[in-house]
Amino acid sequence: MIAANQSRISIVDIKRLAEDIEGRLSILSSTSDTHSPDGSDDIDVCTLDTIDDTLTHSLSQVRTLRNEKAPINTLPPEILVIILEILAGPRSLSSTSPLSPPGSINPLGWMAVTHVCRYWRRTALGYPFLWSPIVFSPPDIENIASLPYEWLRRSSGAPLDVQISCGGATSTRVWTKLAERSQRLRKLHILDLTDTEILLQFNGEAPLLESLCLRVSDRITDIPRSDEDDGGALLSDELPLLFAGSTPSLRYLTITFFTRFGGNQFANLTYLHVADQIYDTPSDLSRLLVLLETSPG
Repeated sequence: MIAANQSRISIVDIKRLAEDIEGRLSILSSTSDTHSPDGSDDIDVCTLDTIDDTLTHSLSQVRTLRNEKAPINTLPPEILVIILEILAGPRSLSSTSPLSPPGSINPLGWMAVTHVCRYWRRTALGYPFLWSPIVFSPPDIENIASLPYEWLRRSSGAPLDVQISCGGATSTRVWTKLAERSQRLRKLHILDLTDTEILLQFNGEAPLLESLCLRVSDRITDIPRSDEDDGGALLSDELPLLFAGSTPSLRYLTITFFTRFGGNQFANLTYLHVADQIYDTPSDLSRLLVLLETSPG
């Protein structure tokens, strides 16, 4: 009851203030054509700019109050978030078909919800689960101002589902940012990988990681692979140790090119897809059997 009275008084005060401003502006307008000989009654531009800024700010506050009265904005944020999730539509990354497109994701259309009003913006930005999955194309990787980087910032502390199509992009920024967030990675799908050494950056534990896809580019799978006896001068087919060997939640693994798995065990796998691998001798195939033995799931 007290809050209602305070709101009513506030509205009355605003109306009275608006009427007072309108009256003063009317007087100002009617006298603007009358100038003293020495120009002492002239209003300088700086004063007019100040008045304009004040009125603009006041009008913004009035519009905010008006928007709060809209029926949709009377919903609690928990309900509005559900509506926004429906609006966003299905956007999950497939763990069993990681090479398939991740559904219909229209970042530009989805970002529009943050421009409807302050309440919608505050709600959307305050719910980090809305900003996933994050899909990087080659141009996105090179541009720090691209939408996927913005989504990464807005994801706050939520689990991360990320797909990256490398396509020859050379920037290392995206790998650094993801490696710094390895504790939050839930799905990581790297496609068209052209530089396998970037995987060395993922040296922190990934306790939430459930799905991992490493799809090496066809452009480098034809490069001769290093032999264990040649000192590794050519492209190595050995997978570096990932996430400090700590991926307790990993269930889905899709991997190409690599035939040696180093210290990686992936002990809790329930789904394994390997492709584009070359085994020269039966002993080479034993490496894959060892990986399967260490994954009793």
